[in-house]
Amino acid sequence: MGLEGKDHELLTRLHCALRDPHWPLYLGRKAFPPGEPVWLRDGLRANERLLDALKTYPWLGWDADKKTGALRVVLEDPDGSETRPDQALSFAERRFVLRRVNTTYVPAPPVKEEPCT
Repeated sequence: MGLEGKDHELLTRLHCALRDPHWPLYLGRKAFPPGEPVWLRDGLRANERLLDALKTYPWLGWDADKKTGALRVVLEDPDGSETRPDQALSFAERRFVLRRVNTTYVPAPPVKEEPCT
C-alpha cells in the first residue's frame, strides 16, 4: 500500500504517524493486525510517483526464490476502468460507494542485497 500526493507536509505527517501510531493498527478488522511493521524508514520518497517507487523499492518478501516475475498493482484513478464498491460512506450504517481503479502489472522489484558479515 502506498500514498501519492503533492502535499509533502501531509505525507510527512502520515509517515510519522505510521511509525508511532496513536492506536494499534489493523488490516480491516481488529483481529487482523499486520504481521510486519507498515512503516518503512526510507518509505517517504519526495518527488517520486507511487508507481515508480513500487517498481524500484527492494523486494520485501521473506524468500527471494519465491519472488514472481511481476506484481499486481491496483491504483485508485477517477478515470479507472474498474469499479470497487468499497469506499466507506458510513460505518454506522455500513454504506459504501464505488471508487474507480486501474489494475496493472509491474516487473518484480530488485532483491535487496544483504551486506556480507
